[in-house]
Amino acid sequence: MDARLKAGHDDSVCLSRGVYDVTNLVVMEGDGIGPEITAATLGVLKVADRAFGLGLTFTSVPIGVAALRAHGTTLPEASFKAAQEAAGVVLGPVDHNA
Repeated sequence: MDARLKAGHDDSVCLSRGVYDVTNLVVMEGDGIGPEITAATLGVLKVADRAFGLGLTFTSVPIGVAALRAHGTTLPEASFKAAQEAAGVVLGPVDHNA
């Protein structure tokens, strides 16, 4: 038996909602307290994913001061492209005074 069904998920409801599909979220930690806020947000999303079988995946990309130091820009093209292609973005605060 599927682990999601053991957890009490109705297969017909899950399939009709597309719950078994993978949903990729791009994670942009940001600067300052951004990584802490983002970590807390991801913790909540991971609990929800386990509880409801949301099929969430997470891809971290650089943004902000760390990206500026590593790539010469606060929003590298690869990060921008990843965000465009994702189902959603988890974005922490970004310092624009670098």
